[in-house]
Amino acid sequence: MKSINDLSNFDFIEHTVPNHREINKEIAKHLDIIVKEIKSNLHFVKSVYLTGGYSRGEGTVLNTKNKFKFISDYDILVETHYLKLYNLLKSKKLERKLSEKLNSLVEINVLVRKPSKRILFYEMIQEGLCIHGQDNLSKFRFPSNQIDKYDGLRLLFNRMQGLVVAVYKEFPRATYSEYWNDKIIKESMKGFLAIAESLLLLSDKYLPTYKERNKVFQDIFKKDFFELYVQMVDLEYFVDLATKWKLNPNTISVSNPVDLWFKARDYMLKIVDYYIKRLYKIEDNENPIDVFLKERKYCEIWTNFKYIFLKFLNENQMMPEVIWAIPPLTLRLKAALYYTLESIYKNGWIDGHKLNKAYDFLRPLTINANCRKNLDITDWKTMVEFLKNNYSLA
Repeated sequence: MKSINDLSNFDFIEHTVPNHREINKEIAKHLDIIVKEIKSNLHFVKSVYLTGGYSRGEGTVLNTKNKFKFISDYDILVETHYLKLYNLLKSKKLERKLSEKLNSLVEINVLVRKPSKRILFYEMIQEGLCIHGQDNLSKFRFPSNQIDKYDGLRLLFNRMQGLVVAVYKEFPRATYSEYWNDKIIKESMKGFLAIAESLLLLSDKYLPTYKERNKVFQDIFKKDFFELYVQMVDLEYFVDLATKWKLNPNTISVSNPVDLWFKARDYMLKIVDYYIKRLYKIEDNENPIDVFLKERKYCEIWTNFKYIFLKFLNENQMMPEVIWAIPPLTLRLKAALYYTLESIYKNGWIDGHKLNKAYDFLRPLTINANCRKNLDITDWKTMVEFLKNNYSLA
C-alpha cells in the first residue's frame, strides 16, 4: 500500500483517461475535500484510506467532448481509535453531504480494530492508498483464498439493490432520459462484474483488479462452473463487456439498456441461488432463500443492531418487535429484495405471488409505523422505493 502525504501533488492519481492532468487535479481536489470533512466531522481519526477503482488506476471517468463525468465511487476507509458506532452514524450523514457536494457517490467505512477478511480490506491492503495519517493496515495482508465466502453473497445482494435503485421510477418503459439510461447501464454492468467476482471467490481465484479478474474468469468459467455455463453460455461475453465498460466507457455503447438490465437481473438471481447452494451444501429440492435465512439468522446480530440504531437516530421511530426479530431485519430485507426483483417481467407484468412473498418478509417489521399503511403489496413501484430507501444500511 502506498502513502500519499501531499494531495496537491496529483500525479499519483490514475484512472481510465490516462495522462489527463485536469481530471487528476479534480480528483485530488475531491479527495482533499473528503479528508478535511472527515477530520472535521468524525472523532479520533487515525488514518484515511482510498480504496476501489481510483486507488488502483481503474476509476471510471467518462470523457465526452472534453466534458468529464466521474462514474466510479470514492470508496473511503476511516481508521479511528474509538467510538465506531458514533462515527458510523456521522459517516452516513457525511456520505450524503459529500456525494451532493462532489456530484459523485462517496462511500465511507469506519474501522476501529484490525480488518476482517473481507473483499474491502483485501483490495485495500493490496492496492489501496493511505491519503491521511500513517498506514497501519498493510501488516494485516492476507491471501485472497482467506476472504470470507459470505462476502460473495453480500456483494451480490448489494448489486441487486443497485439494480433496484436504477429503475425505481417508471419501469420498464420504451424510452428513458439519458440520465436514467446511464444509470441502468451502470448498475447492470456492475451486476455482471459482481457475478464474476463472486464466482472467483468460490473458486479461491479472486484478484484485486478488474483486468486480472476478467482474464481469470474467462479461463475458468466453463471448466469450474460447467453447470452454470450451460445455462448462461453468453455470461463470459457480458463479463468481458462490463470490464471493458468499467475501464473505458467511451468505447462501449448499449442499444437497449432495459434488455441489459433484465439480463443482469436474471443471471444475478440464478447466481444467488447457486452461490447459496454451494456455500451451505444444500439439496436441489430446498429453497435457497429459506436456507439462507436459516443459516444466517444468528450471524447478523451486530449488523441488525447497527441498522436499527442508525434508522432510529435518523427517523426517531421504531417498532419494538424489530429489535428481537428472528430472522433479523437485515436478512428479511435481502429476501424481500430477491423476490421483488424476481416479480417483474419485461412487458411490465407483475407476479403478484412473488411480490406478496417479498412483502411477507417486511409485514411485521416495517421500520416507520406509517410505512405499514402506505406500502401497497400490489404496487411494485412502491415496494421498490421502500427497498431503495431502507436497504442501504443493511
